[in-house]
Amino acid sequence: MSLAAMINHSRKVFLLVSVLAVLSTFVVVGVLLAIRLQVNERRSPFVVPENADLVALHQQVMRLHLGPEMDEWQRKETLAALDRIIQQLENIAAPDEPILLETNEIRSYYQAIAMSHGEQPSDAKAISGLCREVEQTLSQCEMASTESLGALMLAVQLLARQSIEKEEVSRQLTHIETMVAGKLQPADESGFRKMLSGTRHRLELIGSTLDLRGETLTGETLDLADLRGRVVLIECWSTHCAPCVEAMPALKNAYAKFHEQGFEIIGLPTDPYPGKLIAFAKQHQIAWSQIFDRTGNLERMQAWGIQAIPSSILIGPDGRVIALDVHAHASEPDRDLNRWLKKLLSP
Repeated sequence: MSLAAMINHSRKVFLLVSVLAVLSTFVVVGVLLAIRLQVNERRSPFVVPENADLVALHQQVMRLHLGPEMDEWQRKETLAALDRIIQQLENIAAPDEPILLETNEIRSYYQAIAMSHGEQPSDAKAISGLCREVEQTLSQCEMASTESLGALMLAVQLLARQSIEKEEVSRQLTHIETMVAGKLQPADESGFRKMLSGTRHRLELIGSTLDLRGETLTGETLDLADLRGRVVLIECWSTHCAPCVEAMPALKNAYAKFHEQGFEIIGLPTDPYPGKLIAFAKQHQIAWSQIFDRTGNLERMQAWGIQAIPSSILIGPDGRVIALDVHAHASEPDRDLNRWLKKLLSP
């Protein structure tokens, strides 16, 4: 190859490399811009403009509240954005401004959701603080909104799971009942009062006997009274409850280990379709009986103050309730199923 041809070939190679380099740069820049746009789009609902008027702030609240289902990060950002909006509203609006009241209600609702997911403290003090916030808003409203009612229902659920003194839970339940007096629609009031009644009953479950009798998936009648002398775990669950399904292997291990020593499990599924339950039990090799109810056992659970699943009740050999919400390998000793079974069934 002549020198001229070599130079010409080198120029072509250099030109090709230069073009590829430019194209690569455009691709990288495009990808970075797309990522930035995606990040900005994800953050955009949470960016609160400064010195906005009432209409703009209300639109921002609706964008936050009516958006898609949130994950933990989005709930955290939503609460922070609502705090900033409330701060601006308090500077430009009267305390009884409907937009401010509505925003406070929505914030309380999302705070209650975060507490129920374990993303914020949910001890007695935190629940009391949440209820005071809702009460302050309700005092300026004729009727409770869906958000305020939702926040209080979650507060009752959290109280039902508390291991604090019964007197403190009872006091807070009475406070909540007083708060909503005359503030609920008739359709909401009946269900909410049943919820409060069930939670109060839950406070008295320890040491009491339960009346449980129903039909199993195989058509047989199962009566808790017939299991006197054995330790029985009543497990409230559902096939579409992820924590319930995740807990199943540990529950199966406990059943396999202690069944011959006198341990029984009665499942109370909330699923209203027997076919799905039968298929699930077969697939996961669940050996214990399930009491099936086309209402999803909801009346039983509500009467016992069970507001969320998974939930359980442990019955001693004498037929009396000895523990609530026990599960295998719990961090709290008084809720550790295996610890209870070793204590109750050891020779």
